[in-house]
Amino acid sequence: MASRRITLTSQEMNEITKQTSTLQSQLHLSNERVDELEKGLGVIDKLINRKTKPKNVDTLCVAVQKLINKAVNPPVKAKAPTALSH
Repeated sequence: MASRRITLTSQEMNEITKQTSTLQSQLHLSNERVDELEKGLGVIDKLINRKTKPKNVDTLCVAVQKLINKAVNPPVKAKAPTALSH
């Protein structure tokens, strides 16, 4: 089987590097978001699965409302400042 060698210009390599780092950043933020939502589900799970029923249903309602607000309107996180190259 013949193998081909691909040669890229420095501009093409920079574009690939830039796209890769953008995708890594988006994946990192997405993973943080999933962790945040799972934590909210954990709070609700603890309230629902107590051995004794929750005496305060308002606490459960507030926890559900907070999770829904996070899911529908995710908090906007500021990008980390990047160093400028001269």
